[in-house]
Amino acid sequence: ALAEALRHNTSLIHLDMHACSFGEDGATAFAELMRQNSTVTALNLKSNYIGDAGATALAQAAGASQSMRCLVTAGNDIGRAGQAALERAMEQNEALSDVMPAGEH
Repeated sequence: ALAEALRHNTSLIHLDMHACSFGEDGATAFAELMRQNSTVTALNLKSNYIGDAGATALAQAAGASQSMRCLVTAGNDIGRAGQAALERAMEQNEALSDVMPAGEH
């Protein structure tokens, strides 16, 4: 239901999904939504167990996004590979000025 609503969203700009425990699969779904939705500019995914694969999927989408400005990924068991992907996203998307990485709380 949420995924479908976000696909058609034209007004929600900040989405806080802190501590929903959706894991890697949920992060991958949010990455796909990020590719389809240009309205959301800030996404808080803190403490959702997304790991490296989820962080990488999110980073790829955020790096290519024309609208994403803030992506919070703290507290997600993200290792070096996921962290590197998030750093690349910030290099690719100059508008992405605020990525709270794995080590931040």
